[in-house]
Formats: sequence, structure tokens, C-alpha cells
Amino acid sequence: MTEIEKLIRRFLWSGNLNSNAAHLVAWEQVTKPKSAGGLGIHRLEEWRSILVAKLAFKFLNNENTLWVRCFQAKYGNRESIFSTKRGDSWAWKLICLGGTTAMQNSMWKIGNGSNTRVMEDAWVDPNPFMRWPTFVNTIELPPFTVEQFLSENGEWNQAELHRFFGSELASRTGRLPRLQKEERDSLVWLKSDSSKSPTTALYRDLFRGRELPYSWVWKMRAQPRFITFLWRICCDVIPTFGWLKRPHLRESNRCPWGCPAEEDLQHFVCECSFTCVVFHALQKQQAESATGSDVGLPEEAISELQTSHSSPSKHAQPCLVSCHYRK
Repeated sequence: MTEIEKLIRRFLWSGNLNSNAAHLVAWEQVTKPKSAGGLGIHRLEEWRSILVAKLAFKFLNNENTLWVRCFQAKYGNRESIFSTKRGDSWAWKLICLGGTTAMQNSMWKIGNGSNTRVMEDAWVDPNPFMRWPTFVNTIELPPFTVEQFLSENGEWNQAELHRFFGSELASRTGRLPRLQKEERDSLVWLKSDSSKSPTTALYRDLFRGRELPYSWVWKMRAQPRFITFLWRICCDVIPTFGWLKRPHLRESNRCPWGCPAEEDLQHFVCECSFTCVVFHALQKQQAESATGSDVGLPEEAISELQTSHSSPSKHAQPCLVSCHYRK
């Protein structure tokens, strides 16, 4: 996976797989979700853990598939589920890596109650009762499975619920959404309330609480190259002369268009005389776009650039060309 990520990084910054280019943004930043300031490219190691959690979920749910039956017969009777021992298969060890994610993000939905353990499994709350404070009657041991809390007709036995859980928790239990009374209990993902795995939401949760204010960039209806350029501006990775001077790639940080100021991000985007001329041309183009004709920099703007800036840097020449295109 390391080699695959190396190819992704090379293609992202150089445009092909055979040449290298400067990595302007750290890979840890690039692989964050867009809401957290990244490009939304998945980090393969963490993405694998989310995908493996789907297999752990199927094992927990005891799905009727050949591989689940085989693994349940070999590993299902261990005291601590998703535990490994010396000599275990590599496939089981891989599934155990996603076991914690599957258990923390799933919950049992009760049908006939035969598959759900009262204390060890999460069925009333995402946390099982064994992790709760003493809301349970500690004098008498509760039933082993939820099935023993159900009456013969499949409804909740309120007397038993009150006996072990008290009135408040018994009332909450009675309001739980149920499957059909004859169906077996089913494990569901908390985020989708079904057995369909919400892989994208689980990956995004790894970066919960790291939302950045410029996530609005990705909601714009514009060309992807333009949106990515705005993202680079927000990350302050535009190679201006001031930016290039910090790692000692240039001696001078002065604006190449003759402005008596340092070419930093603020100057490049808002204050440079060349930028102002380009923005003026774009505004004029927007007003004339309905004609369908060729629109570029106005002749007076080009003349002004040629006369006012005697020796522009070579890196700025493509800017003139890029602004002259067919609408």
C-alpha cells in the first residue's frame, strides 16, 4: 500500500507516474476529508481498517455465509471476541483489526431475542450494560439473553423488565424499535440503521471535530481545477516568491511585476497590479460572454502590461496566455 500511495502522490503533483514534483501539501493533510481541509483522498491504511470492519460486522451478525460459518466454528467460542492467539490465520487477525470499529458503531435490533446477550451486547444503547453504572438490579442476575424478557406472544414482559431495570429503563426498553417477533435479532450500523455499511461516514468520523472554515470551497459550482486552486490558496501553498524564499529556493521575494512589495499570498491574490488587470478582464469577459465570441484580455490592458512592466519574470508569462481563451 505504501508503493500505491507513492504513485498517487506522484500523479497528484506531477500529472504522471514517471516524474517527480514538489509536494506542496503534506500527505496527512491531503488525505483528510474535504470538510477537514483535505482533498478527500483516502489514506489506504485507515481505509482498509474501515473495509475490514465490514467483515467483522458480518462475523458479529453471524450471517449465513460459508466463511462466517467456518470462522464461527473455529473462533466464535472464545471468551474475548476478536482476540488472537499464536497460530491463528492471517485472515482472522485481519478481521480482528476491524472488530473494535464494528462493535463501537453497531447495535442489536431485537427480533425474537435469542441472539442478543443482555449484559455484553449493545441493544438499548450503543454501550452495553456491563459498561453502565448500576442501573441494573445487582441482587439478582439478569437473564442471559433478551429472549427471556419476552412473553410467549413475543411482547415485552414488563414485570421482568421492571424487576431488573427499574421503571425508567424498562419504559425506554419497551419503546425500542423491533423487528418482526419471529425474526432473529439483527446487528445494524448506528449511522444507517441497517446492515448496509456506511463506510464513507465511518472514515469521516476519524477526523470528527477538525472541520475548517474554508470547506465552502468544495460546495462551489465551478471547474475542478479552479476549486483545487482555491483550496491551495486556503492552504497557503501557492509558490509565490515569498513562499519560495522560505525554503531558500529564491534569493528575492519581490513581486516580479515591478510592484514595490513582497509577493506573498495576500499580494498575489488581492494587491498585485497584474492581478487587478486580470480581474478587470474577467469581469469584462463575463459581461460579454453572451455573444459567444473570443474573449481575452483587452488590448489596452495588454498594452498597459507591456509598457508598465519592463521585465516580467518568465514564470508570469503563461498567465497572459491562460486568460485568453474561447468562452
